[in-house]
Amino acid sequence: MKAIKNTLRHVLMAGLAWPAAQALASTTECTLGPRTGAQQKVYVRDMGTLYIARDAKAGSVIGPEGVMEITPDQNNLSLDCQAYGQRINFDFRETHGVLPLPPLVNGRTMNGLMIRTNVPGISALVQLGIPFTGSATGWIPIGPPYVPFTAYHEQVVLSGPQLLSLRNRVTLVKTGNLAPGQHQVDGTLFTGHLDWGGMGQVLDFTLRATVIQSQCSLIGDPVSANPVQLGEWSIEDFKGPGFTTPAVPFHIRLSDCQVDPDPGNLTHAILELNGIDGSAPIGPNGDVFSLTHDSDASGVGIQMLHNGIPLQLDKEEDLIALQDGNMQLDFQARFYQIEPSDRVRAGVARGALNFTLRYR
Repeated sequence: MKAIKNTLRHVLMAGLAWPAAQALASTTECTLGPRTGAQQKVYVRDMGTLYIARDAKAGSVIGPEGVMEITPDQNNLSLDCQAYGQRINFDFRETHGVLPLPPLVNGRTMNGLMIRTNVPGISALVQLGIPFTGSATGWIPIGPPYVPFTAYHEQVVLSGPQLLSLRNRVTLVKTGNLAPGQHQVDGTLFTGHLDWGGMGQVLDFTLRATVIQSQCSLIGDPVSANPVQLGEWSIEDFKGPGFTTPAVPFHIRLSDCQVDPDPGNLTHAILELNGIDGSAPIGPNGDVFSLTHDSDASGVGIQMLHNGIPLQLDKEEDLIALQDGNMQLDFQARFYQIEPSDRVRAGVARGALNFTLRYR
């Protein structure tokens, strides 16, 4: 029995050693197959229609963030590589360049570089998945696998990396001012290159997306009453500082609003009020503005309210989430007594404001 055990052990050891001996005798190579006449792998990812608020700040994500896709190769080629003690480098190179600073995505600093698309002001953060995640049987990235990057393979293994479809995670980001209108992201975003056997470029990745800026139109005079008539009041009606007249409602009409149908990507109407013609913020809270230079009355100011809450001047106020189509923003205005009653003077009382609507 002992002799039989030794014989089995020797046979087993020989069987285990045989693949390694065969591997050491093999050569380093990469192949693209099956041979169909195509010279490289071609990937086209279409992200469809995406939305970004018109006045979103640089670093804001366009559409959903970090969506993973397994993109098929349109040429249906398999890239197979074997490295036996010789390093093969796989370089991924951006087509339109990278931004000079580390990317900020929704206020967070990211690991990779932001690569430019064919549309100025729109860039992409692209992360590749398996086989570029560092396993012994795959490609080992030098740093995180965000394009552009280099990965290598040099392990002695029974099976080297195979690339069929491409696992990729793409985030589109607003990185600069966008021209008005709709934008088409379309074109080669990055390419892949092998440094073995003169193969050179073996991969082309195209990104497509339609980017719409969420916003509304202001048609004609969008203010329902311009000027807003606050009525006639007797001096005796003003009882002391802080007294207010009843609020008079008015609204601003928004037309042709375009918004993302995804409820998780809302665009908000942001209002900023600025005084003109002598109207300026007064009072401790800045939510009362003074009368214009051509007003005869004195001792009172004017307040503008949204949902019954006074709005401050020279400050952005988040009003409401946009809805598709037409909508209106509801406001109120009223007189606000700022001086003691014996210093209130009768006359014409006017106020003037510019309003700026932004969409974020």
